[in-house]
Amino acid sequence: MNGIESFEEQWLSPSEALIEDMKRIEGDIMILGAGGKIGPSIARLTMQAIERAGLDKRVIAVSRFSEEGLAQELNAEGIETIVANILDDSQLQDLPEVENVLYLAGQKFGTSNNEPYTWAMNTYLPGRVAEKFRKSRIVVYSTGNVYPFTPVGSGGATEEMRTDPVGEYGQSCLGRERMFQYFSSVYGTPILLYRLNYAIDFKYGVLLEVAKSVLNGKPLDVTMGHSSTLV
Repeated sequence: MNGIESFEEQWLSPSEALIEDMKRIEGDIMILGAGGKIGPSIARLTMQAIERAGLDKRVIAVSRFSEEGLAQELNAEGIETIVANILDDSQLQDLPEVENVLYLAGQKFGTSNNEPYTWAMNTYLPGRVAEKFRKSRIVVYSTGNVYPFTPVGSGGATEEMRTDPVGEYGQSCLGRERMFQYFSSVYGTPILLYRLNYAIDFKYGVLLEVAKSVLNGKPLDVTMGHSSTLV
């Protein structure tokens, strides 16, 4: 095991609080969009917490798995994988019913010149998923981009601030939240919306990109002058 692998293993070690929480969660866990930027880390962390809690619980990772070898790596760690494009409704409906769903799927970058796909992924698909898993408990990863820009010195947005996203990416993400909220009100599905800003993972995130630029001596563009940080 090299230094990077050792550090990653420590990074993904579940806390005692997470292990205790896992003991209180009934049923298996499905992660939709598990092949994305933070999906593999979340799947591994979930599996480790289950094992350390001494539980017999399945972790099912669903993704197109375009990264070669990733599905096999997760399988080797006890994580079940299903290769599926859930934007294809027939493939979505073929997924097994589970008690707990973690929704990570979405178009996160590349919105410009690809707006229709962004809205399909971020707003249309959540409605289909909410209907499919209406009997489940669902945690939805969202973003602080649903809030308006705020001055850097203001301390950032809070949950008391009215949502007012700037641009089609943020608007489509608010659409994602509204679709899950709507179907929750129709079916009584327990939903948690989890808004992230400046997410950091072992191999992904704004802070990582800043650190890489500093390490390589590359200049940082700070001319934007606004922040959408949720505090």
